[in-house]
Amino acid sequence: MISCPSCGFSEDRLAKSLSLGCPTCYTTFGPHIATFLPRLHHGTTHIGKRPLLQELAELELRIISLANRVHDLAPGSIESEVLVQLQAEIHARPR
Repeated sequence: MISCPSCGFSEDRLAKSLSLGCPTCYTTFGPHIATFLPRLHHGTTHIGKRPLLQELAELELRIISLANRVHDLAPGSIESEVLVQLQAEIHARPR
């Protein structure tokens, strides 16, 4: 059984808690971390907390397109006016 030479953190403890005891644990348990990290974090590459700008732009265009379609289906209705207001808020948000 493997344990960290700095803090004594064991392989069993890693399996139970999925956490580490100290910075040296990352080196000691590197191969083990590589096996369970993708399952916990949907991959091993950090892509950030926010969607990519391209994804945001595509999402905004889809919202605008859907709002326009609803407006075309029911011009002058309350729902249509709400969508027009939401569309204006989307355009007014800070970039």
